[in-house]
Amino acid sequence: MGRVLLKSAVTAIASLVVTFFLGFVVFPAIGRAVDANALMLLTLFPLLVAWLASAFAFSQAENRGPLIRIWHGRMPSLPRHIAASGKRQAETR
Repeated sequence: MGRVLLKSAVTAIASLVVTFFLGFVVFPAIGRAVDANALMLLTLFPLLVAWLASAFAFSQAENRGPLIRIWHGRMPSLPRHIAASGKRQAETR
C-alpha cells in the first residue's frame, strides 16, 4: 500500500507541474490573469483527480484486480463466438 501511495503521489505532483505550466501559458494567452481562482483550479483539480485516479490504477495493477484483467483482455468473460466476431472485424479493417 505504501508503494501505491508513493507512486500516485509522484504522478499527482507531475500532473500538478504540467498543469501549472499549461495554466501559466494558456491563461495569459486567452487574456486572463492568473489570480487566486485560477491558482485554486490549477492546484486542486490535478491533485484530486490525478492522485485518486492513479492510486486506484496502481492498486489495481498491484493486486491484479478485475479491471486490469478486463483492460488487458485476460478476463474470459466473452463467449467464444463474440470474441471470434471481434477478431474477424479487426482483421477486415
